[in-house]
Amino acid sequence: MASFAAGHKLPQTVMATPDEFLQNFRTKTSEYLSNAYLADFPLRRLEADGRLITSQGSQIFAMFKMLMDIVQEYLDAGKLTNSDAGDAIIIDVLNFLLLSFRYKQTHFRDRCLRDLEGCCASANDCLAMVEVVEEVMDDVMERRCPLRKELREGAIMMINERTRDLATLYGADAVYSAQMVQHYVFAPICDKIEEDLFTDRWEANLTQNELARSIVRTVEDFMGDIEVYIGEDFLLKKAVDALVTATVVFYVRCLLVKARRRHQWSLSWSDDSTFVDPQRAVLRMRDDIEIMKDYFVSLVPKMPALARVIEKEFAMLTAIFECLSIGSGLAKSGELADFVLVFHKCTRQVSLTRAMVGDIYHLVAPGKEHMAKTIVDSMQENLEQFPDINRSADAKEGADRLQVPGLRMDLMLYETYNIDGLGKHLHRLSSSRLIEHLRSSGIHHTRTRPTEEAHVSVEETIANLTTYLQDLRAMAEGRRAEI
Repeated sequence: MASFAAGHKLPQTVMATPDEFLQNFRTKTSEYLSNAYLADFPLRRLEADGRLITSQGSQIFAMFKMLMDIVQEYLDAGKLTNSDAGDAIIIDVLNFLLLSFRYKQTHFRDRCLRDLEGCCASANDCLAMVEVVEEVMDDVMERRCPLRKELREGAIMMINERTRDLATLYGADAVYSAQMVQHYVFAPICDKIEEDLFTDRWEANLTQNELARSIVRTVEDFMGDIEVYIGEDFLLKKAVDALVTATVVFYVRCLLVKARRRHQWSLSWSDDSTFVDPQRAVLRMRDDIEIMKDYFVSLVPKMPALARVIEKEFAMLTAIFECLSIGSGLAKSGELADFVLVFHKCTRQVSLTRAMVGDIYHLVAPGKEHMAKTIVDSMQENLEQFPDINRSADAKEGADRLQVPGLRMDLMLYETYNIDGLGKHLHRLSSSRLIEHLRSSGIHHTRTRPTEEAHVSVEETIANLTTYLQDLRAMAEGRRAEI
């Protein structure tokens, strides 16, 4: 990119004052950055290890260096170097650039997450930019910012703070992108498995736990790609953590949706909201859980820290299984109250815990839900010691850009139980319910890139950059001509 604007004979223009230069600089930089993020940078596989990357980060930061060169040209042309006005321009430009880079990354990040390959490339790109932004800023402060000594210390403190904020943002987005792969892994699982899971066929005919094995095979198949596409062990671990959580959330959601079918039409109970043979179903579920958990445990030798994640995430499934065992009479010992606490640590709302326990009991002991709910009521004083989650604050947190869709058990429960209207009637929808809900938030589940209204080619972006740099250099040349 450093050669894009080189060698051009620029026409002389009228003198631009510092205010005019800065205004033009801000306007055109913001426009170019938007175009750079909207450009479709092709995915590239590195020959060394197969990881996926794009050139977006390198293009953007190459531009950063060139912009600082142009600022210096302007200062030299106007004999503003080592002056109050010159120092003010440098500090203003650096502050503006770092804030702009942060804003554009925040605004356009999700555009890269349109398929599994894009998520992997984005994770690698963002992690690389953590190092690049620090290197670029070190270079800028050492060679491209001739600030006077009396201002340099204060300016460096401000710039370092902005740089750390931007690097932190890139790091968080690298993790987010890696975790978003679970969305594209579970898209086919939702389409092909959700409708059959916990049906009479699952209970009576799929005696080899075919659906659980299909979930594992699908995850394992995608893992083969993910391990290659994401080269960094840290990011790969984050992706696998997300797959563990997504597996549990998916399985629990399907189970609760079945239980809540009795609420689907008026006040009548639906026959398919309970198991035909409760004890057989509970044993089938036990084997499902074991199959899914064993797959992730098999990855622990490569990722030792994964063991803690598996134990933590599967605790909910274990508690549900124990409750079902008690309700079906399969368990000869055990107190329902012991597992209510596990649910409540997630829900933090007594009414939601009560409804969830009642639905779990309904699956295996229809007519005894009231008894289960009574136990929750008797524990209310103890449960209320857990602070209720502020709903408005939680809704805000759920909409936060760092909350990966599909990885919050509590938000899934709020949606399923229609807390604050988040999931109104969603349990009535088809097996694509979750995917459609995510798509409505602007995220696509297809592994091929969808057609979008805003496409900018890399060639067009480069052409725009060349024109933009010519305009800025023309202002510097005009200043030189006047002087």
